[in-house]
Amino acid sequence: MSKTRPYYYCNVVGNTNIGCKRQTNEDWLDSFECENGLVAVVCDGMGGHVGGQIASHTAVDAIKNFLLSRYFDNPQEAIVAACDAANQAILQKTRERPELNGMGSTCVMLIVRNGKVYIGSVGDSRVYLIRSKKIHQLTKDQSYVQMLVDLGEISKEQAEHHPRKNEITNALGLPSMQPATVLETPINPEAGDCFLLCSDGLSGMVSDEEIARVVSSQSTMSQKMRVDALIERARKHGGLDNITCQIVEFAITPPTEMNKRDTAKKMLKYVLPAVAAVILLSWGGYSLWKYIHRDDSDSELVSTNNETNVLDEVPNAKVIRYDTLFYGIGKKVLEIEENKGYDALTIHAHLKDKDTSHIIKMPLTLSSMRIMPADTSFLSVQQDSLNVNKCFLVFGKECKGKEISLRFDYKDSTYIYVFPVANPGADNGNTFKNAPIGRRKRVGKGSLEVMLDDTVATIQLGKGVKEQKVLLTNNSKYEDANNFSADTIYIRYAIKAVAKRESWYSYEKSDGRDCHITIITGKVPAQNPEIKIPLDNTDKEYFVIKIKK
Repeated sequence: MSKTRPYYYCNVVGNTNIGCKRQTNEDWLDSFECENGLVAVVCDGMGGHVGGQIASHTAVDAIKNFLLSRYFDNPQEAIVAACDAANQAILQKTRERPELNGMGSTCVMLIVRNGKVYIGSVGDSRVYLIRSKKIHQLTKDQSYVQMLVDLGEISKEQAEHHPRKNEITNALGLPSMQPATVLETPINPEAGDCFLLCSDGLSGMVSDEEIARVVSSQSTMSQKMRVDALIERARKHGGLDNITCQIVEFAITPPTEMNKRDTAKKMLKYVLPAVAAVILLSWGGYSLWKYIHRDDSDSELVSTNNETNVLDEVPNAKVIRYDTLFYGIGKKVLEIEENKGYDALTIHAHLKDKDTSHIIKMPLTLSSMRIMPADTSFLSVQQDSLNVNKCFLVFGKECKGKEISLRFDYKDSTYIYVFPVANPGADNGNTFKNAPIGRRKRVGKGSLEVMLDDTVATIQLGKGVKEQKVLLTNNSKYEDANNFSADTIYIRYAIKAVAKRESWYSYEKSDGRDCHITIITGKVPAQNPEIKIPLDNTDKEYFVIKIKK
């Protein structure tokens, strides 16, 4: 698995609850990354007071261990094989403990790989896709009532209240288990898509429409809040069973990538043997040239002058900026080490004239770290061969960006540690200086015109207007000509600023939602006037508004 967090475009949050009637929780869930992709799994156990709990835990552990230990070219085959392994693990557990005979588990599994989503299931746990506030059930229940629906004997609505709705026809733990049913065609996710994996303790208690409403509340609720809200609604409706759900949410439309492992195999098979002879013949001459042209100044990266900056935990998402890193090919610029007690993280930065160590007093782990940008030609992550709790960030062959961001999720917050990058001899000016401008939006008759692209907007001021009032809002319905929508700001990020007043503009934020901006047109500077509104929870520091008269 690539250490550069290839799944930066999506995030997984889940939870499980005992419900209101059961004595034990027989559900279990997990999510993890491996060579086979980003995996999310939910299992609903059955088999009595102890058996169901053991079955679901055994299934999840078996799936995880199986996928961590082997690679499949086809993720659909990985799902089927992992479910088979879980089935065998439960059967083996039953042989070891005969008193657990009859235990089993449902399973739904999702794998994200190369920008695509693969789905598989056994039993009646479900996977939904919520897109544009509409819900789509992607899995089909393997149950008695679903069989009646397929035969046309009852309707889908009648099935929801049928007395035999909990009888399933396939499960992990059966000697005659049918292979997992896999969605034939993988799904290409889009920005804003949410995949919901859940046990029937949720789908049997909460309607599809209500699930869609909660999961679609991205602008007002965090991912964890939506998971907890779904569980709470199931409890309010009776909570007759254990309740488990996971949301796999895509912040952006992921890029479609070629299978890097397959490419590597081809390189090893065809290219490297041909190159090996050339390398061996050239090595002697290169070593002599390297010795003659050696640069002793590179023997150490920087001199050491350690500083420690202890960061206290903050309740909400926070962006923290650090000193500038100076680019150098093959240079280790950051060392990230998690405490062996998993209660702190140390970020050690190699700077131009000093080293610094930043101790983050939160249980952040390397496995939860996301690197931005995820560009291996600009930046690579290397594991310390002597310390599994430590890794290095190394510059690649060319510097394509001007910031490195380390992103961590902790509890219900995101912490982003930003290191500006200076490339000696290059222009290190404003990151947004030459930012692209997106499609044109006319929002009124001659009042003002906005060209908007994510975190950059250009405003053409109205003629003869002494004071232009602008409302930056997340509401796509424009109440007047001076409003313009920036949905991505509110969905992906958050406006951090409260209020600011300058000689030619001012702004203030109301209710954490809208930002009211006033521009005094007569005082707008002649050259490159810009308004920069700080953002939170992002690797981009500002929402930039460029003014044109």
